[in-house]
Amino acid sequence: MAGLAELGFDAGYVMLRDIDLAPLAYVIPASAPDSDHIAWYSDTQRFGSARLLEAGCMTGLRDEKPFLHCHGLWEADGVIRMGHLLPFDSVIGKDTTAAAWGISGAAMIAREDPETNFKLFKAEARPTSTAPASGRPAILASVRPNQDIGAAIADIARRHGLTKLAVHGIGSLVGCRLQDGQGLDWHANEVLVLDGAFDAGVARIEAAVVDREGRMARGQLTPGANAVSVTFELLLVAA
Repeated sequence: MAGLAELGFDAGYVMLRDIDLAPLAYVIPASAPDSDHIAWYSDTQRFGSARLLEAGCMTGLRDEKPFLHCHGLWEADGVIRMGHLLPFDSVIGKDTTAAAWGISGAAMIAREDPETNFKLFKAEARPTSTAPASGRPAILASVRPNQDIGAAIADIARRHGLTKLAVHGIGSLVGCRLQDGQGLDWHANEVLVLDGAFDAGVARIEAAVVDREGRMARGQLTPGANAVSVTFELLLVAA
């Protein structure tokens, strides 16, 4: 996060691949403890060490301090798992290189959300005088519940006059339907976009998804069949 700020960016999306963590701490979705939420988080689970296969980290501000929201896949004890990584309780085992996109003029700011009763990242305009001199057009977006994620991306692209985009992001879905027939039925499954693009009016999203039992599904999302649950955070970069 500090590295993005030093380069003049207000926010960004960091992609981590093939990294050793020691320790790794995470949660997965869980049933809500009350009637005010549709879901909650499991107890924190830990591994003394793990190999992070892939993760997406959306950076922003929470209570005026740098914060990040991270979903990832890792291997520990010979098993591949997925969840919501706790960035301040997980430690990168050695120096490594990460890939990242930075964005100026917008940022993710954690706000209390009266619809879901969670404090969520919300994409907001953030005028800046330190924008990099060059770069690609990009859109930072937070998608509300019950919108199909592919249709939401298409709508965002149309409103901003962009026809071809790379799609990065994390969020949650009501159930999950993949084109190969796989699926998850619970109503607040956590998601990591592994590879995504918008072209010719259609969003194509390969994703990894995990439910409250730790069951996973991975593949291409079926268009029109994957509604946002709590929220979805996106960085869309002109391709």
